[in-house]
Amino acid sequence: MIAFVPLLIISAIANVTPVEPTNLAQGAQYSFARPPSYEATSDANDRVQLTDGRFSSGQMWSSKEAVGWYAGAQPIVIDVDLSAVRALGQVCVRSARRQAAGVSFPASIDIFISNDGQEYGWVGDAAAGQDVSDGEYLSKYICSRELGQKARYVRLSVTA
Repeated sequence: MIAFVPLLIISAIANVTPVEPTNLAQGAQYSFARPPSYEATSDANDRVQLTDGRFSSGQMWSSKEAVGWYAGAQPIVIDVDLSAVRALGQVCVRSARRQAAGVSFPASIDIFISNDGQEYGWVGDAAAGQDVSDGEYLSKYICSRELGQKARYVRLSVTA
């Protein structure tokens, strides 16, 4: 099974009046606990593609614009540095599935936040209550509930 996290969005907390959310992760630095392992998407730009705001073209698992891992027993852990403590709204991950290709949405996307990058607290699972079932090709955002928290660092623990 292959897991994809081709685009990461961390939005600002929503205002009372409807406005377009701000992508706090745009251009943010991030690190992986284990490097991307899916050869068809891996390239030197994997260190910037999750937060560059660009969508991969075509099917994600064949695009060098995406970042992919072979799913295993260990979660895919991604730490994002927002460069300052920020008010957080939702955390969204864009992913894809296609059962015939052995590609699934993440089963869980646990979200942890921190102000110092050392002590993290769990604030939710973005995949909870979402349709992450297998099926025909579909690319979509999987978003958390409104977090209403402040943090500088966001850790995602993605499990296939």
